[in-house]
Amino acid sequence: MSHYRATYTKGDRVKIARRDVLTEFRNTWRHQHPPDLDQIVFAGEDATVKSFGSFNGREDLYELDGIPGLWHERCLVPADPVSFLDRLRNLIRRILGRA
Repeated sequence: MSHYRATYTKGDRVKIARRDVLTEFRNTWRHQHPPDLDQIVFAGEDATVKSFGSFNGREDLYELDGIPGLWHERCLVPADPVSFLDRLRNLIRRILGRA
Protein backbone atom coordinates (compact mmCIF):
# COMPACT_ATOMS: atom_id res chain seq x y z
CA MET A 1 0.00 0.00 0.00
CA SER A 2 1.34 3.42 -0.96
CA HIS A 3 1.47 6.26 1.56
CA TYR A 4 2.25 8.85 -1.11
CA ARG A 5 0.59 12.22 -0.53
CA ALA A 6 1.21 14.97 -3.02
CA THR A 7 1.39 18.53 -1.76
CA TYR A 8 -0.93 19.62 -4.56
CA THR A 9 -3.80 17.66 -6.07
CA LYS A 10 -5.85 17.89 -9.24
CA GLY A 11 -7.61 21.25 -9.46
CA ASP A 12 -5.32 23.05 -6.99
CA ARG A 13 -4.15 26.54 -7.99
CA VAL A 14 -0.39 26.98 -7.96
CA LYS A 15 2.10 29.63 -9.00
CA ILE A 16 5.21 28.70 -10.92
CA ALA A 17 8.34 29.80 -9.10
CA ARG A 18 10.31 32.92 -10.04
CA ARG A 19 12.68 32.80 -13.01
CA ASP A 20 15.81 32.80 -10.80
CA VAL A 21 14.50 29.82 -8.81
CA LEU A 22 13.70 27.86 -11.99
CA THR A 23 17.07 28.69 -13.53
CA GLU A 24 19.01 27.62 -10.45
CA PHE A 25 16.99 24.41 -10.18
CA ARG A 26 17.64 23.70 -13.86
CA ASN A 27 21.39 24.30 -13.44
CA THR A 28 21.81 22.23 -10.26
CA TRP A 29 19.27 19.38 -10.59
CA ARG A 30 21.10 16.22 -11.64
CA HIS A 31 18.16 13.84 -12.00
CA GLN A 32 15.26 13.44 -14.42
CA HIS A 33 12.97 16.20 -15.67
CA PRO A 34 14.75 19.50 -14.97
CA PRO A 35 12.75 22.44 -16.35
CA ASP A 36 13.33 22.99 -20.07
CA LEU A 37 14.31 26.43 -21.31
CA ASP A 38 10.83 26.61 -22.87
CA GLN A 39 9.29 26.17 -19.43
CA ILE A 40 11.23 28.99 -17.76
CA VAL A 41 9.23 31.59 -19.71
CA PHE A 42 6.24 30.61 -17.54
CA ALA A 43 7.95 31.82 -14.33
CA GLY A 44 5.50 33.56 -12.00
CA GLU A 45 2.39 32.33 -13.88
CA ASP A 46 -0.65 31.01 -12.04
CA ALA A 47 -1.83 27.57 -13.12
CA THR A 48 -4.15 24.71 -12.19
CA VAL A 49 -2.84 21.23 -11.45
CA LYS A 50 -4.09 18.89 -14.18
CA SER A 51 -2.45 15.71 -12.85
CA PHE A 52 0.29 14.64 -10.49
CA GLY A 53 2.38 11.66 -9.55
CA SER A 54 5.61 10.43 -8.09
CA PHE A 55 8.54 9.51 -10.33
CA ASN A 56 10.37 6.50 -8.85
CA GLY A 57 8.74 7.32 -5.51
CA ARG A 58 11.13 10.23 -4.99
CA GLU A 59 10.22 13.11 -7.23
CA ASP A 60 6.80 14.77 -7.12
CA LEU A 61 5.89 15.79 -10.67
CA TYR A 62 2.91 17.83 -11.83
CA GLU A 63 1.23 18.47 -15.14
CA LEU A 64 -0.34 21.93 -15.30
CA ASP A 65 -3.42 22.80 -17.33
CA GLY A 66 -2.44 24.77 -20.43
CA ILE A 67 1.26 24.93 -19.57
CA PRO A 68 3.69 22.49 -21.22
CA GLY A 69 6.04 20.07 -19.51
CA LEU A 70 6.32 18.27 -16.22
CA TRP A 71 6.92 20.41 -13.16
CA HIS A 72 8.77 19.47 -9.99
CA GLU A 73 7.11 20.33 -6.73
CA ARG A 74 10.15 22.52 -5.95
CA CYS A 75 9.24 24.69 -8.94
CA LEU A 76 5.73 25.44 -7.64
CA VAL A 77 4.32 27.48 -4.78
CA PRO A 78 0.72 27.87 -3.58
CA ALA A 79 -1.16 30.47 -5.62
CA ASP A 80 -2.89 31.62 -2.44
CA PRO A 81 -0.69 30.95 0.63
CA VAL A 82 -3.51 31.64 3.10
CA SER A 83 -5.87 29.07 1.62
CA PHE A 84 -2.95 26.62 1.34
CA LEU A 85 -2.22 26.98 5.06
CA ASP A 86 -5.90 26.43 5.86
CA ARG A 87 -5.92 23.28 3.74
CA LEU A 88 -2.72 22.07 5.40
CA ARG A 89 -4.20 22.62 8.88
CA ASN A 90 -7.34 20.70 7.89
CA LEU A 91 -5.25 17.84 6.49
CA ILE A 92 -3.25 17.61 9.72
CA ARG A 93 -6.45 17.59 11.76
CA ARG A 94 -7.86 14.76 9.61
CA ILE A 95 -4.65 12.75 9.95
CA LEU A 96 -4.65 13.23 13.71
CA GLY A 97 -8.37 12.44 13.94
CA ARG A 98 -9.37 15.88 15.17
CA ALA A 99 -11.58 16.83 12.23
